[in-house]
Order: sequence, then C-alpha cells, then structure tokens
Amino acid sequence: PMAELALTTSALVVDNGGGAVKHALATAKSPDVTLNCTARPSKDRTATQLVGNDVRSSTHVAGLLTSRPFERGYLVRWDVESEVWASSVLKGRSPIDHVLLLTEPPLNFPELSAQQAEVVFEHYGFPGYRSVPSAALSMHGSLCSTSSGSGVPSPTLEAARACGAGIVVDSGFSYTHSLPVFQRRVVGQAVKRLDAGGKVLTNYLKELVSYRSVNVSDMFHVVDACKEEVCRVCKEGAVSALQACAQKGGGSQVVQYVLPDGVDRKVGRVKSQDSEDSHVNAVAKEGEQPSPAEMKRRRQEEEATIELRSEPFMVPEVLFRPMDIGLNQLGVAELVASSVASLPLEMREACLSNVVVCGGNAAISGFKERLELELAPFVPSGQECHVRLAPPDPVTSAWHGGAAMARDKGTFYPTIITKRLYEEEGSMRVLERMKAASSW
Repeated sequence: PMAELALTTSALVVDNGGGAVKHALATAKSPDVTLNCTARPSKDRTATQLVGNDVRSSTHVAGLLTSRPFERGYLVRWDVESEVWASSVLKGRSPIDHVLLLTEPPLNFPELSAQQAEVVFEHYGFPGYRSVPSAALSMHGSLCSTSSGSGVPSPTLEAARACGAGIVVDSGFSYTHSLPVFQRRVVGQAVKRLDAGGKVLTNYLKELVSYRSVNVSDMFHVVDACKEEVCRVCKEGAVSALQACAQKGGGSQVVQYVLPDGVDRKVGRVKSQDSEDSHVNAVAKEGEQPSPAEMKRRRQEEEATIELRSEPFMVPEVLFRPMDIGLNQLGVAELVASSVASLPLEMREACLSNVVVCGGNAAISGFKERLELELAPFVPSGQECHVRLAPPDPVTSAWHGGAAMARDKGTFYPTIITKRLYEEEGSMRVLERMKAASSW
C-alpha cells in the first residue's frame, strides 16, 4: 500500500542527464553532480577504468577512450550507466530503502522507457518508481518557486503560473528541446527538438582550436572544461561581435587558456594577465632574476597556452544559428516559435508569457538575454513574453523541481508505480498507468 511505502521509504531524486547525473535524497538542500561517463587511457588498456568525476581530474589529459550511456540523447547503455551509478547515485545506499524519481528524455521511445523500468525494478529492486522529463521537473520547480523571477510584476505571467502554463527551453549535453506545458501537462504534439547541445559545442570548439592553434582533437574533457569557463553568448549575434573585435584590434577579446599537463596542472585555467604582471613586477622590484624553476614554469605554461579570439562566442552561436556547422534545423528562438505555432490558439498566450530556460548551455553568459531578444519578433503585438532562468540555477533546476515534487508525499506517492504492480502487469501496461496518473 502507498501509505506503508511512504512511511518505510525515502525518495531518491536522480536527474539522469547525458553529460552529468544530479542526484540526492529529496530532503537534501542540493544535489551531487557526477559526470555521466567512464573512460580508459587509449595507450594503456591495463590501466584502471575511470568513472564519473575521476575522468576530468585524471592525469591522462589526452587520449581517453570515453564510454557514455547516452547516444543522441537517449539512454541505450545500462551497462555503462550502472557503473556510474555504483560510484555515485547508489554509493552507500540500498535501493530497497528508496522510491526512485528518475528523469527521461521528452517523448522517449516506449522500448527504452520499458527497459528503464525493467532495470529499476528487476536489476536494482526499487520498491517504487516514477519517471518524468527533466524539462517538466524544471517547470514544476519554477511554478513552486515563490518568485516569478521576471523582476517586474506581470499579471499575465502570474496568470500563466497559476494555470501551470509555460514553455521550457532545455538545452543540455545531447540536445535542445522546446517543451510547452499547459495545466501542468506536457503538450506532446508541440515539443520540438534541435540536435545540438553541449557535446556538439565542445566538438566544434575542438575543431576551431585544432585548426588554428594546438591539436586538441583527443582532449574532449579538457576542451569541455574550457568551453564552460570561457564561452559566452553575444547578445547582438556573432557578426556584430566580430566587427567589434576587429575595430578594437582584438586585444580586449583575446582569452588565454592554459591547458593542463596532468602533472603540475591537473585542470586548465584562464590565464590572468593581472596576476602574471604583479608576479613579474614583484620580482623586478626585488632586483632578482627569476629562478631556473620559475623560468621553466613560465616556458612550459607558455607552450601550453592557447589564444581564443572569436571562438568563445562563435561556439555557442551554433545554438542560435545551427547552419554555421551545416545543421539544417531551427535555432533556439525559431524552435520556441515553432512550438507556439503548434499549440491550440487558446494556449499560446499563456505559454509564451512564461518561458523558462534550463540545462547546462543556459548557464552560458548571455544565453537568456539573447533568446529574449530573438523571441521578440515572434511575439504578437500586445502580448508579453518573459524569459527567465529556471530557479535556483539552470543546471540543477530539474533536480530541485523533482525534490519539491517528491517532498509532497500526499500527491507524489499515489503517482508512483510499485514493484508489485510491475510484476503483475508488466512494463508497457505500467508505463501507460504512469502516464495517465501523472500531471506531467
């Protein structure tokens, strides 16, 4: 019985993304974040396999053979996923003591949803389970938030929040989705997808850097960390940013990034000219020549430094202009407009007035502002369009929304599927029940 399950178990919330897993009990204040992959050095097949966050902190900065459970945004390799979960999600936890709230992609293939339920119940033995798209959880968290986040009071926005309406722009590792919600239900026929996410951006940055500077083609995790630190979205677009760079000679736009060497520098970093100048001036004031060790350090750092000029804003521009890399699909703003056009007329105004942005790419500086600017031409005269980042931050918003959902035991536990019901009716019938019972 659900009442007994609510008393004897606690809820484990897992936002299982293609790039990272965000996981913790629903009672926690924030989730743990673990890279969702395993890796092994290509030149040393006998080396210990790296799992999760050990991949990025490894001394092997290049030539890692990476295995991922997700392919094109869908979970297809549970053998890899189970290794990641063993070192993170289930470390120190017993599945039988928890019910599981787990994310899955929007409009997931029924066969993959059935496989996920099978793994949850038969392999791990969780007594209860529910799956929800991560974008829907971000919207749930946004609707539960006491603040509208728009900064300006808006009756239209508050009315949309009251009826559980909005559009979630979820730009993660594998893809970017525009997902409309009305009365707390995903409007399936209006969900749109762009096959570009963080992985595409990182590969594009690898190509640009390898072409004009240093060959980093086998350093995905290093370039991925570099992308997260230096990339930014130009509000007016890449063309105007390039013009501004040319007018200023490019000096103010150049970013120097020091690559890790796996020995003295385990992670890369942006080279700060201010700290470098202060160090040199301090040596000069003392009238001393730099020591041989210091000279060696500077030489090695200079050799490992790459200069990024237009790349930091050219790379995220792909999300708004996919044709830059030959991807004949709609950009993010057009994606949202296409979703709105697919909605019934009576839903459009409410959904468009409440656009919530989440996912790792939404954390790139300028992303929200650029989307708001590009959406403006698609907003009918007299209507409002409010774009805001999912609270408390776009990367972990789905987990926070799931935790808020799971903490409300009175409404959460009646919607989960028990292991007993799964054994009686099978995975496909159980999934139909879950979809019918869920507001999402």
